[in-house]
Amino acid sequence: MTRVSSIQRVLRPRQIRRTHKVPEQVQGSKTINATRAKNAFGEIMESVRKSVPVFIEKHGKAEAVVLNVSQYRTLVRQARTPDEVHLDGLREDFETLYSSMQDDKSRKAVDSLLSASAEDLNKTAAERARRRG
Repeated sequence: MTRVSSIQRVLRPRQIRRTHKVPEQVQGSKTINATRAKNAFGEIMESVRKSVPVFIEKHGKAEAVVLNVSQYRTLVRQARTPDEVHLDGLREDFETLYSSMQDDKSRKAVDSLLSASAEDLNKTAAERARRRG
């Protein structure tokens, strides 16, 4: 008789007694009840590291799913519209520019600009316009 580890008993996919087919996205996943999940979390994490999602049930109903980070990010990416993806790129560009403006030199320049008089601003603008041609 071969010995079955406790995690294999805990994480063994449940026998489906429903008349409908299991959706493809859950094929190959594992199901565990909430009490066992609480006691076997490290082993659940090991399963998730191997890209096997684990569904956690309470009273026979799936309440949560544990995924690895790459699977989660893929799902989030697939749910975004092209406009949202474009906005994400613009947001990243802005964050990069904004963080580059947070050094002392940039802060001093902004403080100087905000405290300058209208006369000083006009004079500086005229000088730069002459330089540019």
